[in-house]
Amino acid sequence: MPAQCRISSIELAEPHEAGCARAVVKLEDGKASTFIVATLDQPRRWTAESKAGFRLTNPVLFVRSLDEEAVAQAMGWMAMDMGGFWLRYYNSEKRPSPPSPSTGPASQAARGKKAS
Repeated sequence: MPAQCRISSIELAEPHEAGCARAVVKLEDGKASTFIVATLDQPRRWTAESKAGFRLTNPVLFVRSLDEEAVAQAMGWMAMDMGGFWLRYYNSEKRPSPPSPSTGPASQAARGKKAS
């Protein structure tokens, strides 16, 4: 069974166009995922605006409305599905790396280099 995925916060930016907004989901393990949240009428709008008649884009989470309750419910289902695989996989932001211990004087001495 996959590890359980727990959401610590959801940040939903103001809609940047009708029926569509950017979401940042932060997980309890420190990771985050960023993607587009859109209402169900968006595919029709996007294809109508496209000269080619289609739109290829990053993954989108479709919700019935952009209100906090609907988005939180959809994100909750994503967190439960396959141990949160989709929240971890799509557009995941990496945690900042801790400083490398290999650059300090002690590690240089261990490698046979003189500390300056």
